Amino acid sequence: MTRTALAAILSALLATPAAADDFCAVLKGVVAAAPKGFAEIRGAPDREYPAAYWRPRPLPGAEAQMPGGSACFVLHGANMKPSDQYHCDYPGGADRPALLETMHGLADKVSACLSPMFSDDNEGLWRLTVDGAMVLVVGDPATAGGGVVEVIVEPVK
Repeated sequence: MTRTALAAILSALLATPAAADDFCAVLKGVVAAAPKGFAEIRGAPDREYPAAYWRPRPLPGAEAQMPGGSACFVLHGANMKPSDQYHCDYPGGADRPALLETMHGLADKVSACLSPMFSDDNEGLWRLTVDGAMVLVVGDPATAGGGVVEVIVEPVK
């Protein structure tokens, strides 16, 4: 094995825990910000839609689902229940098995970071309540070009 190949393998192996640590650190920050309406992390409101914040602190690995879109966003609305919601989108794959695999992978990631998530088969999602926030992993197979998996954080009041 060449030194370059060995260096590439070691770099890949060492990068994985760092990425998990980054995900965990950001997720813990999002959960901590939930009871205060995500004020510390949500950024500026949209000029046309002041209840939407399109550039909050993103979870690592989240991807915009439309060109020029935002991978993560915060919604704030007096008529919403709950009134504040943080969303991050992840590509869910082209079919249901891929969507479920992504959902399980993200649920495992959240569980490793915070606490075990519980599967709610009736609603087709993973759920966890921790530190004044509910964390959800939800899949949506009905989007053009493939499914979307969302990590959603909401304050619990």
